[in-house]
Amino acid sequence: MSDKDHLDALEKHIDADRRSFIKTALTTGAAIAAVGSIGISSASAKKQPASQASKTGQKGDHFDYVIVGAGSAGAVLTRRLVDAGFSVLLLEAGPTDKLPAIHNPPDALSLSYTPQVAWQFNTQEQKTAGDQKIFWPRGKTLGGSSAINGMMYVRGLPVDYDTWAFMGADGWGWKDVLPYFQKAENCHITDLSDSHGKGGLLQVSRPKLTELGEAFCEAAQQYGLPYVKDYNDGNDSTGVSRPQYTITADGKRASSWVCYGQAVANAPNLTIATGARVLKLLMSNTRTTGVRYAFNGEQRDVYVNKEVLLCAGSLMSPAILMRSGIGRADDLQKVGIKAVQNLSGVGENLHDHLVCPFIWESKLAVPVGKASSIEGNIFHKSHPDMIAPDTQSLLFTVPFPLPGFPEVKQGFSVVAGLDRPRSRGRLWLASADPMKDPLFDPRVFSEKQDLEVMTDKALLLREVMKQPALAPWRGKEVAPGNTALTREAVRDYVNRYTGSYHHQVGTARMGRDEMSVVGPDLKVHGIEGLRVVDASVMPVITTGNTNAPTIMIAEKAADMILSSAKSS
Repeated sequence: MSDKDHLDALEKHIDADRRSFIKTALTTGAAIAAVGSIGISSASAKKQPASQASKTGQKGDHFDYVIVGAGSAGAVLTRRLVDAGFSVLLLEAGPTDKLPAIHNPPDALSLSYTPQVAWQFNTQEQKTAGDQKIFWPRGKTLGGSSAINGMMYVRGLPVDYDTWAFMGADGWGWKDVLPYFQKAENCHITDLSDSHGKGGLLQVSRPKLTELGEAFCEAAQQYGLPYVKDYNDGNDSTGVSRPQYTITADGKRASSWVCYGQAVANAPNLTIATGARVLKLLMSNTRTTGVRYAFNGEQRDVYVNKEVLLCAGSLMSPAILMRSGIGRADDLQKVGIKAVQNLSGVGENLHDHLVCPFIWESKLAVPVGKASSIEGNIFHKSHPDMIAPDTQSLLFTVPFPLPGFPEVKQGFSVVAGLDRPRSRGRLWLASADPMKDPLFDPRVFSEKQDLEVMTDKALLLREVMKQPALAPWRGKEVAPGNTALTREAVRDYVNRYTGSYHHQVGTARMGRDEMSVVGPDLKVHGIEGLRVVDASVMPVITTGNTNAPTIMIAEKAADMILSSAKSS
């Protein structure tokens, strides 16, 4: 056997192992989703992995800044504030990012179903979406959700940010945020527009696609969709494209922690506590003075000289606000919490990108590939007169297991997606116990037009699948297959099998109206010493994956925080 044959055989063996691992994780995840939310109890909190260094740079239990959450935003703020010389305490509920699968992009799909590094949340039963409970994993490790996501790098479109500004988020229009995308990015892809950054910390690259990924892109063009060379250039992204990824030039995951936090982890003015579950904010009247958290089985209080920066994500940041007495006063009173600041918008405006998988058998063996199994991307408008796409559909090089349908041993998934949902939901506290998860109700498809748009995209993907480029790969459509031959039947399938793209946003949104939670400076209305810096501040969700916009938000926030610190 030649060296090339040996290498080919090894690659097939590794690929088979990865596929088996992902399949097991996905199947386990389906079971987790079926039994409901799995939270952390007070008893199990003692068992969380923990590491906390005793360092100089702070006085006693006082720090200049306490950052809650080491995810996409928290890692960025950590780096910028530590580099500026401030003392920082970083609190992260999960462990360090030592799990090998985190750093290997082809293992990405398994991570959402790994409780060690991902919260295993589920929504309330969705009465308008097949009565299902939708699985909502969120990152719980250094890097947060950027350590477990599919790594697609998508900025969104100018209309997204100009809409934010129109809604009261002054200074967050496209012209304002583009410089921060460029500041963050170090793009290794050579054939894109000159709008990309080259000297930033966030690594962006594009591993070679599999033959199936290339065939999907060709089939979309055969159907009549334009090819989009760079969906991040600020122009209309309608069409099929090859994804850009937060992957390093040598093929590793470029999480926010790897790109921003890792280099300063041992800085004398930074203290990191992993396994640190934040219980509440410490308040003196309407001023935030510090944070109370559970660490290694003990309750600890820590105090700030300047600000607490809440970066716990769209699900946990509003929950921490509520537990601290910041939220709708009537709701807080129901669970025995006295309101410090009556802000009705906390936990409201909850929305998410939606996805619905169609599962196909393949005539040929499908390699997982060198990215995250996401290999084809279609942005599309539900109506040609729209100013920007409202849907995003994807190719995954693995077949998702769906309950009620046969197992597919060799296949792939094409996934219809909705980027501009009209439906809005909310989250709220189940009780005052800080170890109990909040409750989530996104009210999926409560606006019926969302379901119609998703059905349209499902039918479009079937047309793409009919094209000649996919003939060598195209086997039988297993789900929904012959059970859904009419539009009505496809709509019913979409209603029952739509899930989450894991991009929840909006629960502490920016603005100046009575339902906003933070101002354009990200300071919580009526509260001193507190900002929210994560995807919860988005007034409306962006076009495409939300990791890059969240990192942009943190880069812009860092400049505002540093400017404020200099003037104080």
